[in-house]
Amino acid sequence: MNTDPTATPLLDIAGLSVELSGRSGSRRILDTIDLSVQPADILAIVGESGSGKSVTVSAVLGLLPANIIRVSAGSIRFDTEDLLHSRQKRRRILRKDIAFITQNSLTSLNPVHTIGNQLSDMIAFRNGVGRRQALADAGEWLVKVGIADVERVLSSYPHSLSGGMRQRVIIAMAISSRPRLIIADEPTTALDTITQLQVLNLLRDINTEFGTAIIVITHDFGVVSHLSKRVAVMHRGRIVEEGSTRSVLEAPTEAYSRSLIAAVPQLDLTS
Repeated sequence: MNTDPTATPLLDIAGLSVELSGRSGSRRILDTIDLSVQPADILAIVGESGSGKSVTVSAVLGLLPANIIRVSAGSIRFDTEDLLHSRQKRRRILRKDIAFITQNSLTSLNPVHTIGNQLSDMIAFRNGVGRRQALADAGEWLVKVGIADVERVLSSYPHSLSGGMRQRVIIAMAISSRPRLIIADEPTTALDTITQLQVLNLLRDINTEFGTAIIVITHDFGVVSHLSKRVAVMHRGRIVEEGSTRSVLEAPTEAYSRSLIAAVPQLDLTS
């Protein structure tokens, strides 16, 4: 699905700065971040650990620990709604319109409840349907993410499923409310190569089928090249380069971007 760059952004981050408080005073860890995501866009935010990727999305989701980290400047708007100054609006948007996929599926799932209970409870809460309908919907969403043996998975506990299967369940939970934006934080880090590809293809299919915008947080340019339409490169709390995925990968303008791309392992087939 094509995006319209002239349309009102679905998510608009403008001049965002974040400070970390410590015994010796405050230190800026995000410096004047400007990012926008259009409907049906796929944006990759890429950088090394500590570059500010996760802090940026934590600010969007309201997950910054308020006692030590604060937003010191800027704005975050979702569909023109101010997320920084209205807790009620943020809760409403996070309940329905923004879904978050973490890299560790085991910590995202409750080990003492079956997949069926967890998925149907979330569907009932988000979509306002009864228990029986929610369980039926849970099975349908598992099918949509490529799970064939639905009954077995619904009756299983998280530890009995493979990492790839758990990640598909997490994605099913994320899309069950038909969110307008998915934020995926290193969604393939703990998966083997084949399963990584399957999950990335699944996210791309969701983008195509539902028009869901996606932000993927990653340090892996393989993920960037396979999934994203645009990429923002972060370094030490700043965005140092942004553009179409093709332009950044083929002709990066910043030395830091070039160093990250150069670090991608290449197959050596000469030996």
